Amino acid sequence: MKNTIYLVAYYYMRPANKRVGTQTKGWMSTASNVQYDEQVAVTKKLKSNDLSTSKIILDLGNKKIVRNGWGSENSFDELFGYFLKGYPKYTEEVMNVLDPDYMTRFVPQMPQIVENSFEKLEEPVVIENQATISSAD
Repeated sequence: MKNTIYLVAYYYMRPANKRVGTQTKGWMSTASNVQYDEQVAVTKKLKSNDLSTSKIILDLGNKKIVRNGWGSENSFDELFGYFLKGYPKYTEEVMNVLDPDYMTRFVPQMPQIVENSFEKLEEPVVIENQATISSAD
């Protein structure tokens, strides 16, 4: 396997607002009571914690989905398109280093791929976007 970089996405559930009664049993089972924070990291190595707590892991070098905890049938291109749209600074920079040819083929197709991926994803409501780059060796 060639050197690769992983995109790891975590989603944290929290009350939708201050009026949500978190002391009430089952408050999280009502969709309008919860929102998700999305945190995206780009790293050279996966930790065991990444495999167990993240929802999405993309192997950017090999164009593979390592983990899709949402259970959707999205392709690598569809998931990558979602993150490219939300985090262009990180995804473009990394992919231009790993595989510039992929970006020249992918970017012209991106609007259609991203549009289709949003139809298929059971997307969480994201309040905050945070992206980090890790150079863990």
